[in-house]
Amino acid sequence: MPPIVGILFGVILLLVLLFAIAYASGWTPRTAGPSGEGLAPGVGPERKAQIAIAITLAIGLLLLIYGLSEPSRQAEAYQRQRETSIEFGAHEFAQYCYGCHGYNGQGAMVPGQNIMAANLTLRKATGNPDDDKKLFDFLTKTITRGRPNTPMPAWGLSDGGSLQPEEINELAVFIMNGDYSMIPSLVAPGAPTPILPEIAGGGPEAQALQIMVSKGCGACHTIQGTPLSGTVGPNLSQVGANAGTRAPGVSADDYIRNHILQGSGYQYHAPGFQPVMPPFQGQLTDDQLNTLVAYLSTLGTPQQGQATGAPAAPAAQSESGGPVPATPPASGTGTGGGAAQPNPASAPGGQITTPSPTQPQP
Repeated sequence: MPPIVGILFGVILLLVLLFAIAYASGWTPRTAGPSGEGLAPGVGPERKAQIAIAITLAIGLLLLIYGLSEPSRQAEAYQRQRETSIEFGAHEFAQYCYGCHGYNGQGAMVPGQNIMAANLTLRKATGNPDDDKKLFDFLTKTITRGRPNTPMPAWGLSDGGSLQPEEINELAVFIMNGDYSMIPSLVAPGAPTPILPEIAGGGPEAQALQIMVSKGCGACHTIQGTPLSGTVGPNLSQVGANAGTRAPGVSADDYIRNHILQGSGYQYHAPGFQPVMPPFQGQLTDDQLNTLVAYLSTLGTPQQGQATGAPAAPAAQSESGGPVPATPPASGTGTGGGAAQPNPASAPGGQITTPSPTQPQP
């Protein structure tokens, strides 16, 4: 409810009360008694009842009007609070997070480690209260506790980090609702520039890899011989050879396509991984999707490299006959927090965990 409306109703209530008091004090003299003598002005029982009724009605009317305006008042208060949280969260992102997640939140190479940070632009509020609450809880828990087997450190005070719960909440609100275009202007002068992976060439393979880099796929997936070296999700180096065996009656192309579009919501998936892959439905054009499917479906197959003009390289084999796991990233001093905190393993972002050297194949 706007302040002017509250003031207006306060004035109306005050006038009603003044009228009730004036009426009770008696504007006209009392009528004479049986003896003919005039009675002194006073407040009789009838006027007391009228005063009580008038005050009750006035208060009831004010409460009714206040109650009707309460939903809009709460919505306005929530919007103001969210805008404040977004502003504070943007400053915290520019101080702690941009070095790994990039100016635009799409992810960059973690300094000191051959791995790409997650693409945070996929974690946006949808307007669905249930979905947004789950996303908010996911983000706050991830920031607080970090991510095992990744360079993402624990930032919460409860887990050895340096951020208060309110600061973590503000970061989550910014990631869900904020505009990354404000980040470059908030970064401290002279701070290091985020490192973006370089994709050489301009053929279909390079195009597919560039799409995957721009969508942050390298934060979770590994493809041998490429900048993608994540350890959260399955190793995709053999996905073309394995995809056709994952779902009965589903081709490798359809399996890969459904996984990209539906994320962890797809009913078939590689076992042993948490269901955290976001859906890319609506995030890719048809051409981008087709480029990805065409590229991924050749990985680990005799056709690998032929579609891109490069010679096909045989997949390395382990002693058991299976593919050799991806080489783990160097265990350097990565950062979860940008230029202000180049070494989260020492402080203030908490301890990082070394990526696992082995990964199940999708």
